[in-house]
Amino acid sequence: MQAPDYSNYSLAELEDVLANIDKEQYPDRVSAVLKEIALRQPLTSKTETSQHQDSSHPQNTANHDPLLAEDRYDDEALHANWLIRFWKGQVSLPISYWVVGILITLGALALSSFVELKIESASSRAELGIYMMLLYVVLTPVVIWQSVGVIRSAIRHPHRGGSAGWATMAIIMTVVGMINFTVDFYRSGVPIITESISLIGAESTYPPTKFRVLNNGTELELYGGIEIGSELLLLDVLKQNENITTIHLHSIGGRLIGATRLAAVVKEYGLNTFVKTSCSSACTIVYLAGKERLLGEDGVLQFHAPALGGKSMHDNTELSSAFDQAYKDADVPNWFANKIRNTPNTELWAPSHKELLRAGIVSKVVDSSAYGFSGYEDESEINTQAVESGLLTHPYLVAMKDKDPDTYYRIVAINEEGLREGASINAIATRARAVFEARITHYIAHGSDADIVDYWHVMIKQMQELQGQYPLACAAFVYPEEVPLEHHAGNEAQLSSEVKALELEVLAKLIAHQQVSPSLYSDEESDDIITNLVKDMKDSSKAHFEVVAAPKDFLESPNIMCGAAIEIQQRFIDFEIQKAAKLLRTISAQ
Repeated sequence: MQAPDYSNYSLAELEDVLANIDKEQYPDRVSAVLKEIALRQPLTSKTETSQHQDSSHPQNTANHDPLLAEDRYDDEALHANWLIRFWKGQVSLPISYWVVGILITLGALALSSFVELKIESASSRAELGIYMMLLYVVLTPVVIWQSVGVIRSAIRHPHRGGSAGWATMAIIMTVVGMINFTVDFYRSGVPIITESISLIGAESTYPPTKFRVLNNGTELELYGGIEIGSELLLLDVLKQNENITTIHLHSIGGRLIGATRLAAVVKEYGLNTFVKTSCSSACTIVYLAGKERLLGEDGVLQFHAPALGGKSMHDNTELSSAFDQAYKDADVPNWFANKIRNTPNTELWAPSHKELLRAGIVSKVVDSSAYGFSGYEDESEINTQAVESGLLTHPYLVAMKDKDPDTYYRIVAINEEGLREGASINAIATRARAVFEARITHYIAHGSDADIVDYWHVMIKQMQELQGQYPLACAAFVYPEEVPLEHHAGNEAQLSSEVKALELEVLAKLIAHQQVSPSLYSDEESDDIITNLVKDMKDSSKAHFEVVAAPKDFLESPNIMCGAAIEIQQRFIDFEIQKAAKLLRTISAQ
């Protein structure tokens, strides 16, 4: 191994070598060092004399021998602590710039990996805050220490016999590095540290994450905010309710790491995601993790860039990388992701249903009434007054409250109970309709002539609407006991919103105009009318007559059964209005 060239060493560095060298292993080097020190001593005496003379005869220092500048360092003793020695520039420039620089870079990478792992596994706000700020808390003093040490070593470097050009370049590169670090600290470090202090010392500003099991244990609603630890709450609920397939999201958003963890659980369990009302900010990360992403007819998704330490990250690609990755994992198209990224955190972008479908964000827009009732904040919001405020928007229920309060309040109770248990609006409506249908004969038996006939016209219109695709549902209007329940309207088939609205309109009039003592036929009179009506059917259509005689025999011929049902209903109102209404009142009263 080639011996060092000690002629380039300063006196202080030579003394340091002499103090630390293995004298037994390197006797030749010890001799070389002693010889070099001896050569320097006369120079030092000469220099001291020259300096003394210069103090009496001032001269232009630019004309002095360059070696004179070495005096300010040669008699400086090396500090015993290596860290302070580096800080003072007493370590050579190659070691300061390259060796220490590489070691610090490797250390920073290792620390960054460690911090990232700890952040991913943090289980509390305080723990998350500590690890978030750890990187900058450690690196900031290290970078300052390294930069000052390198610059000071570079200033000394020419006096040690090194290249002045290299020393200048090292100073420039170090200053540029310090500027870059300062800019990064302002853009990223300050928000991270601000957020970390908030996590450690302040309460969460997000409302607590809450869950509500819906629809007989098949659906789950998440409402409130999203925070670190929300995923643990979700896991606990899912373990206790193994039949859940869909999660409703009703949240203003919250902490990004909490949302990404929730998204991972949603993916792991293969849950569908559904938004009936609104899902904003970090909530959309959870929504995008759904196996099938469903949106109610009035549902809204609201997006914006993330924030950290109270500062929007829409213009900070480094700190928004986790946010971007979440959208990338969900195959969000670039144009959509760019729109999100460019929306400041102080704003919200709510794309239309058409845009959401085109971007593939939403799988399909669905009828919310088919899903468990959700979208309210607190159980106390479900009460009799709240239920009534909704029910009384329907004129037929206003009339019912006035004319038939007992039935009305039974329907209120059914709705209140159904909403509390998270049943679907369709299921609640089915329960309420069963109560209502048990009373419809009472309403017909006490209705006015015009209202009864109008109601019958609407019923025939509903049957005709079902006749083409669902003939058994059509036949069930007249033969409810003979047609299996699964084939009734509302189960096998759904009526159009137009014909439903028409029914409710005439129903409101029927209930509102109830008579105390309506005009009825005697049993004999009504039997005669019906007998003659059926004879007329036999003459016009033998098949329809046979349906009337034995309806169960025609379950395998639903079209004939439906045709017969429509014909008999039509024949009831083919009489003049007073006779038709009186007959239908009599049949209903029986």
